[in-house]
Formats: sequence, structure tokens, C-alpha cells
Amino acid sequence: MSIRIVNLSSFNKALKNFSEEEMPEQHLKLQKRVALDLLRRIVFRTPVDTGRARGNWQVNLGRALEQSVNQLDRAGVSTLAQGAGVINRSTNPYAIITIFNNVNYIKFLEGGSSQQAPSGMVALSIAEVEAQF
Repeated sequence: MSIRIVNLSSFNKALKNFSEEEMPEQHLKLQKRVALDLLRRIVFRTPVDTGRARGNWQVNLGRALEQSVNQLDRAGVSTLAQGAGVINRSTNPYAIITIFNNVNYIKFLEGGSSQQAPSGMVALSIAEVEAQF
């Protein structure tokens, strides 16, 4: 089998357009979809007593922030909406999207200290998302 290239110049232009315009756009869509899915899994897996741990999941473009939020969100809906808002504002297809929680006991919850989430939230959610790819 052989491939005959009739017009190398137009092929090169199409390839350049694909790599510079279409690929970053597709990458950004995938990045947002994965980040939203991961956030949703983590938030809904977070055990609830007062709702403080669930309500403190935050999203930032770039590094994690030092602040905690004093939001009680037993259902996780407003936490998810706020995080989705940050994710959807991302315009850089190669930006770092950080999902974090600054309550002082989040490491214990992730380690399985709650009977509601004996396998934690973050590692399990990451493993599930990775398995999709």
C-alpha cells in the first residue's frame, strides 16, 4: 500500500492547523471533563458529619490555596457548583487544575478513618478515572 501526496503544502498547512488549533481545543475539553468528573467523585465520596469536609473541597487554576472555607455542604451541590465554575473558566489547555481540601482532618478521612469512606475519596477516585484511560 502506498500513499500519494498530491499537494504537500496544503497537507502541511492542515497538519499545522490541527496541531496548533484543534488539538489544544480538544485537550482543553478533555481536561475540563476529567477534572469535573474527578471533583464530582471526590466530593460525593467525602463522608458527612457536619458537612465541613465536603464543603471545603476547592478548585484553583494553578497551586492550592492556603485558605479554608467555612462552608457546610452536606449534599455537596454548592461545593461542586463552585468548583465547576473554576474549571469551566480555564482557557489554557495545559493549565494545572488543583483540587484540594484544607480542613485539618482531611488526611485522616482519606486514610479511611470514617466508616462512610473506609477506602478514602481521592486515591480511589483517581484510580477510577485513570482506569478509563
